[in-house]
Amino acid sequence: MGAACWGWLELLFFTVQLIRYHNLNVVRSPKPDLAHIEEIKRRFMTLRDIFSIRDFVSGWFFRKPWNELRLTNFYKHEGLSYWIRSPTTQPDMSSMPVVFLHGVGFGMVPYWGFISKLMRQQNSSSPVVLLDMPHVAMRLHPRSMDMDDVAHALAGILTRHGWPSSCVVAHSFGTFIASRLCQLHPSKVSALVLIDPVCLMTCYPDLLQNFIYCQPNWSRLFTHVGFMDALRFVCSRDLLIAEAFCRRFSWHDCQEGGGLLIMGVLPDELVEGFLSSWGMILVSEIGDKTFFIAAVMAMKNPRLLVFSGAMLALAAMTVLSAAIGGAAPNLISKQYTDYAAAALFFFFGFRSLYDVFTSSGEGGSKAELEEVEREYGQGKVPVQGSASTAHGHANGSAVDVKGVQKASQQKEGPAGALRRILSPVFMEVCAVTFLAEWGDRSQIATIGLAASSNAAGVALGGIAGHAICTAAAVIGGRQLARYINERTVLVVGGLLFLAFGAHTLHEAWHAGQ
Repeated sequence: MGAACWGWLELLFFTVQLIRYHNLNVVRSPKPDLAHIEEIKRRFMTLRDIFSIRDFVSGWFFRKPWNELRLTNFYKHEGLSYWIRSPTTQPDMSSMPVVFLHGVGFGMVPYWGFISKLMRQQNSSSPVVLLDMPHVAMRLHPRSMDMDDVAHALAGILTRHGWPSSCVVAHSFGTFIASRLCQLHPSKVSALVLIDPVCLMTCYPDLLQNFIYCQPNWSRLFTHVGFMDALRFVCSRDLLIAEAFCRRFSWHDCQEGGGLLIMGVLPDELVEGFLSSWGMILVSEIGDKTFFIAAVMAMKNPRLLVFSGAMLALAAMTVLSAAIGGAAPNLISKQYTDYAAAALFFFFGFRSLYDVFTSSGEGGSKAELEEVEREYGQGKVPVQGSASTAHGHANGSAVDVKGVQKASQQKEGPAGALRRILSPVFMEVCAVTFLAEWGDRSQIATIGLAASSNAAGVALGGIAGHAICTAAAVIGGRQLARYINERTVLVVGGLLFLAFGAHTLHEAWHAGQ
């Protein structure tokens, strides 16, 4: 289970990179539908630390069960890992080793019971080799290996340890490797045991449906058959397993050159700018002053009116900031604007973290909410309509506000509707939000982001992020303020700004090479 969870974590990182680097110049090859995976993985492998962490965690996780089986000898060869049983007596290296090849799924973890029985039945002096194939075990692998690559590597392992031949035990997908080993290196196989020999049954449609994309029957999920359906579904969605089976991908059929469906329609820079700006706004605007301005004004005025006024101001500010940032590379060298943007990101990142360590931890979002209420909530915000229609008569008698408004709307016509939309409330919300946002860190960060990324994508992402934050403010800003931890927001925002700074600095450095 631990290996499966770690595999899903790796797949998540892989998917992020897939979205980011979808628009690739793919060189045609005998497998054109798979070539783009190689380029994505090549870029992703710059994050080698993830694999170092994975190896450490996997080694710690498997140490106890594998030690119980006396599999203390761990080796690597041509991109593959394998364990060799440590014999209790002097090993007889001239004896024929038993080589086990697992199937598709979660590696050798499901075979622990089978391997234990195999160990007990084998002579204690006979070597046993367990070959790990991570590319079909829901884990990322630095190198794409087809069946012939694995067969050649296995033959090299046997030669490395001085074994002229072996007894190969294979299950499911492992039988494909075993069959290729028999064809490519027949002298290395003296005995062959095939469990679920799919290599001999690929002519059967019922078998082939296990290796193609298929939706599971969720109604029987908690049965044995339903679990197998879900496992097949998950495996069929795994990119490296699909590559091992040499299947075609749906996005290859939709986009020439292997682009991703909708992503193939949009420029890569636009998508990257949108995602960066969207994430930056979300972490910097939740709990910000403009957030609470919208929340306080929505308490006394129509929410839709407050949302519209705030969004008009924020959208105008975002477009203006993106335009300034986008024009900067035309006035100054792109490399220098990237350096300036990186400096801004680092400044805001360290400033946010500095505020975390120097703040007392008291007040936070609640204090800012109270400050905004004092400024804008004590009768300073005009309320649409007269006091009697909005709050009732002074003597407390109720007034049918909805009925009065509905009747007045019917008499107003288009001109009256426009006057109602551009009411004093709308104009004040728009003006207050615009002035509060001017010079804010999110505005300056938007300028820096637009200078180093696609300005249109930054503007669209910023507007989308502001829309989410403002909607949350007008719907439940006061309740949300009780649960917002200002220190957490500052830490997340600071780390995100530092990440943007590092990325921008990296781009500027490579642009100057």
